[in-house]
Amino acid sequence: MHHYQHNIGDYRRDTIHLSLLEHGVYRQLIDMYYLTESPIPSDIDTTCRKICARGQDEKEAVQVILNEFFELTDFGWIHSRCDAEIGKYADWDERNNSREENEKERHRRHREERKKIFSDLRMEGIHPKWNALIGDLRELHKLHCNSLNTRHERTCNESVTERERTCNEPVTERERTCNEPVTAITSNHKPVNHKPVNHKPKNNTVKTHTDCNLKPSHGKTPAGIVCSEIKKIGIFDVNPAHPKLLELIKIGATVDEFMHAARTAKDKKAGFAYVLGIVENQRQRAKAMTGTLHEGRLPNKQEALEKSNAAVASSWVPPEMRMRVND
Repeated sequence: MHHYQHNIGDYRRDTIHLSLLEHGVYRQLIDMYYLTESPIPSDIDTTCRKICARGQDEKEAVQVILNEFFELTDFGWIHSRCDAEIGKYADWDERNNSREENEKERHRRHREERKKIFSDLRMEGIHPKWNALIGDLRELHKLHCNSLNTRHERTCNESVTERERTCNEPVTERERTCNEPVTAITSNHKPVNHKPVNHKPKNNTVKTHTDCNLKPSHGKTPAGIVCSEIKKIGIFDVNPAHPKLLELIKIGATVDEFMHAARTAKDKKAGFAYVLGIVENQRQRAKAMTGTLHEGRLPNKQEALEKSNAAVASSWVPPEMRMRVND
């Protein structure tokens, strides 16, 4: 061992009677004992050479100190207090090594968890920053990957399987032929007609977020749907019961508006309140142009341009007609 605790009180109490030369010899012997973690050699000449005791008075001091503070055994001169300290150091070193191993294992598990989360998120098309906090990564993983369910379970619960679609929603002629037989061949080769099954065509209109009226689905409220979409973008301090959020949804704010505002807030490192402020400001600007607070979906730029052109076209009067009107 290369370090030990020196208790000044205990040392002075036991060595107050020693001369300066004997103090030096005693400290040298103790240092050698701790450094080698083994008894002092029983051969006096060998011991004197190791601690550089060359003069006759120094060699005599070595013999005096060994006789007073050490005990001669078959293994050499031993010191009970030094043996106790060496035992404590060995226990501490073992515990310290165990702590280091535990710390290494914890870091290894941490790296493996981050690696798995990044891999799962990349499969979902999400690419978080390399230095993202583990808490944020776990939240993203919980939202998008749902670590409690496998991808197969999510597919079964959230989508219609091909077999169900084939049986319940025939599309092609071959599917109708397989699932809805119309005629059968008898032994006399005369077809037996069956009453055809009348299937109502399915409306395949694809709805976007812009057309969505925020109808509750899967037990979620409109505010819950909005908050869920905002959390997917990376803003987590959402509140489905926020009065401003409920009011904006009531007057027709769509998911697209909140998602666009959330992306802007994310870039500015802002929170949920900033998102609501953006959507509210958009509604206020629409109110300044029309005189009333806009309700329903906000028109996009193309729709606004077409509406403006239609208004100009409807109010246009040919020059000759303008002269008649002025007359």
